[in-house]
Amino acid sequence: MKQKLKGSVAVIGIIIIVAITAGVLGWLFAKKSPLWQKNASGKIESVEVPKTGTTNQIVEKAKEEPFVEKKSFEIKNLKINPTTLSMKKPAELSFDFFNNGNVGIYPGSYIVDLNGGKSSQSKKTTCDGTKIISPGASCRVVYSLVYATYGTFTVSVELNTAGQKDANGNLIKTILAQITFKVVDPAKMTMISPNGGEIWNKGEVHTIAWSSAKINSKKIDLILYKGNECGLNSATKKEICGKVYDLSPTPPTALAVDIPNNGQYDWAVPGDLPAGDDYRMAIQNPNYLPFTLQSDGPFSIK
Repeated sequence: MKQKLKGSVAVIGIIIIVAITAGVLGWLFAKKSPLWQKNASGKIESVEVPKTGTTNQIVEKAKEEPFVEKKSFEIKNLKINPTTLSMKKPAELSFDFFNNGNVGIYPGSYIVDLNGGKSSQSKKTTCDGTKIISPGASCRVVYSLVYATYGTFTVSVELNTAGQKDANGNLIKTILAQITFKVVDPAKMTMISPNGGEIWNKGEVHTIAWSSAKINSKKIDLILYKGNECGLNSATKKEICGKVYDLSPTPPTALAVDIPNNGQYDWAVPGDLPAGDDYRMAIQNPNYLPFTLQSDGPFSIK
């Protein structure tokens, strides 16, 4: 009797195991489990489970197009310092060569049209024709630039098309960046920089420049004006705009006093100056106080 009972229990156990196994397999097939699948012959075989992502994501990834190489660049931050040049005196022209493609490239494929100016590459240049610029990276190009005549000039950085021409026989010209500036004659009395339109940021060091030949003094004062109200100087009959901005705790209220009349002065823009678009710089001859030479237009401090 005991043997029959044991046999019956064993049979029932086997039936339960088979039922559980069949149920699990059925559930797996019903859920389309990525763990198992039927092959062509109808037999069950295992498949590799992806470490990350879902089945749908794997299928979508397989539909993606293959990698396409993109070589391209752009020219950024084209600047000239000072913003107004003095004839026959060097200025600094600079810009960034930026790789906006998806593969590394050598810096090049551009030409600089100086519009009659002469240049030499500065040691500040970080672009090297033998070194690859990675995607998203840039290098800097700096030139020392000189003009022998005065006037208004435009410098362009253009795509080097190697002399290609359009259907009409004209050279193909693609301008990547461009800047226009003035070159003044130092023999004429003039404020060179800032002379209107410049944007100077607090904390930066900028060169204040002027022509010194026509100022009959070995020393000068530099004065900062602020405001849009203009009036004639009673002595010189020249227009003076704004009011003297007090940068000194005691008179005279000047940016710099009794400095050499050598045509330039490096000024660190104070951090406590109020931002504004109505500043003007002026030169005063301490030996002839009515004399004041002011910027032609306002400049900005940000």
